[in-house]
This record gives sequence, structure tokens and C-alpha cells, in this order.
Amino acid sequence: MSTVTESALLAPTPSERFSDALALRHDPRACAALIHNQLDVSFYEGLAMSVSLSTKKLFSLLGVSPAVQRRWKKTQQLTIGESDYAFRQALVIRDALGLFAGNREAAVEWLTQPSISLSGATPVSLLSTFVGMKTVESLIWKIEHGVYP
Repeated sequence: MSTVTESALLAPTPSERFSDALALRHDPRACAALIHNQLDVSFYEGLAMSVSLSTKKLFSLLGVSPAVQRRWKKTQQLTIGESDYAFRQALVIRDALGLFAGNREAAVEWLTQPSISLSGATPVSLLSTFVGMKTVESLIWKIEHGVYP
């Protein structure tokens, strides 16, 4: 029988809706429908919870401007383009969590530390573009499979 640590008991868990959305990863039609229906801002709240960060800290790490944050607070909804980015960002962050067997602190540390493999950039700094997200996904795959650049 495994022992559950106190920090694991106290850490909030992402909403079921957030987890259900990420489960659609391998269903392109469902993903497209989810994104076209525009995600709620609560999606980012679920993402923040998944790595034990405040939403404000997550927005800071992802480079979400204060103006965009104000608009989201008012509308409570992301645009289709923003929904697409948010979904992809969440998938990459989930992959980083998987790299560290769900250890949130280790995943956040890895995401926020400069990487030689990324020419000194931090993985999280690349999550604002699709090219950057693909680069981080590729690096995670290489690490998981023992292929070092």
C-alpha cells in the first residue's frame, strides 16, 4: 500500500471539466469542436491548479498581458485562437508533468529553468507560439526516450 504525502492531500486538483478537455487530445474532431466553442477562462484556472500555481503566476510565466487578463475577466471566455493556444499549452505542461511522474514542483522548476537544449531559453518562455510549443514537446520526447541533443 502506498503512502500519500501531506502535500499531495493539500494540493488542489484540476477541475473535472479541465481534465475531460485534455482527455480529448487524441480525438481531432472533439478537440476542434472544443476550441471552436471557445474555452472559458476557467480552463486556465484548471491548468494553474494542475501545476500548483496561482492563475496570476501562470499568466506571468506564459506572458499573458494585463490587458488580455482584464478582457478575460470581463468576458470570462477566450477567443478561438486563444482557446487553441491554451489547449496546446495545457498539453505541453501536462507532458512536462508526465516527465516528472506528476511531481508538480519538479515540472515547474524544469519549465522555468534555462535549458542548454533550448539555447538557454526556458521551456515556459517558448509556450507563447506553436513553434515553441512543438520545440518543447520535442525536447520532452527526447528526454523521455533517452535521445539527447
